[in-house]
Amino acid sequence: MSNNRYMPKFKDEVVKPIVGQRHSVQKVSERIGVSTHSIYQWVKAVKPAKQETTQVLNPQLTNPKQMGATCLTSNNY
Repeated sequence: MSNNRYMPKFKDEVVKPIVGQRHSVQKVSERIGVSTHSIYQWVKAVKPAKQETTQVLNPQLTNPKQMGATCLTSNNY
């Protein structure tokens, strides 16, 4: 285990193809020589922003069951 510290800009550049273009964490890890664990942590740090956006749009819907029930009970179809 190493104690490498990576700059935020480097982390962003690593995470971008994984989140945006659906590249494999394993392949990116092998290509740049950073552990998959580190990359998964970086991705996890970026993804909560997406979940927060969903909750801001409709904060009453907090889990998938509630969202499904709302969709099924609406008369929009």
